[in-house]
Amino acid sequence: MEIAIARCTEDDFSAYFALRCEQHNIYWTGHKNAPDRDDLYHWYVDQLKRNDRIMFIARDRKTNNQAGYLYVDLQELPPQIAEISHGVAKAYMGLGIGTQLVAFVIESVLDCYPHVREIIAWVAHDNLASVKTFEKNGFVATNYTKNMWFALAGEEKVMLKYQNSLKSSL
Repeated sequence: MEIAIARCTEDDFSAYFALRCEQHNIYWTGHKNAPDRDDLYHWYVDQLKRNDRIMFIARDRKTNNQAGYLYVDLQELPPQIAEISHGVAKAYMGLGIGTQLVAFVIESVLDCYPHVREIIAWVAHDNLASVKTFEKNGFVATNYTKNMWFALAGEEKVMLKYQNSLKSSL
């Protein structure tokens, strides 16, 4: 599956909103319901203005349909770390889109942010698709954990910190 990944613009909001309204995305982001369109729009526009967060949208090259999204949060204070999170559209799950998104961000960070020493992601211990995605991209589970409330499931889940220490920074 070939995807095109581009930095989000205001024009991408409808695609982003559609992704965030999918049931599995609601679940894995810890929410109970789909977001309110107006509230999410205002949040989205604010995110686009941030210097420490970069948002990307992935689209199917053939259909131009939204296939996924990706955030990169850049930490300003040493040690410089980039934290990432992503989501994949239900129609594109199991096609390697998540793996491509994470590979893209590694390459982008290496090229554009040479001061970043590692990339981290927090992954629910039972989100096997995400675990595979990060492991395929050289991430390793650490001993660091945090708990996150998953409203739709009505339970707390253990989130594992995965990290990729970038080779160019050694």
